[in-house]
Amino acid sequence: MLVIALFAMPAFTQEKGENQSEKQSLKPALLVIDVQNKYIPMMSEADQKIAPEYINGFIWLFRQYDLPVIRVYHTDPEWGPEPGSEDFAFPESINIEESDPQVIKNYGNAFTKTNLDSTDC
Repeated sequence: MLVIALFAMPAFTQEKGENQSEKQSLKPALLVIDVQNKYIPMMSEADQKIAPEYINGFIWLFRQYDLPVIRVYHTDPEWGPEPGSEDFAFPESINIEESDPQVIKNYGNAFTKTNLDSTDC
């Protein structure tokens, strides 16, 4: 199964007009979620071959427009995978960069008890 998440992060800008009010705008971000070595074997063989191509295509597209790519990792305190382990890492075939913001989640929802909504992008 391939899941691609696009999310609009709030970005605040000052626009000076008659009322000198602050205007909120949205900035798209790509969330690359749970594409970790531990979970790749749970995908069908066909998805394991095609998913990196789609994910990397979206990463390339977002980078072309200087839009953020956010790495979202899943771990369970009891079941793992342990942060820093090979199982926790994204496969080398995924074109993430160390400078991409990172979020670690312990729940199915990437916003539950994480800093995703406040990630500075």
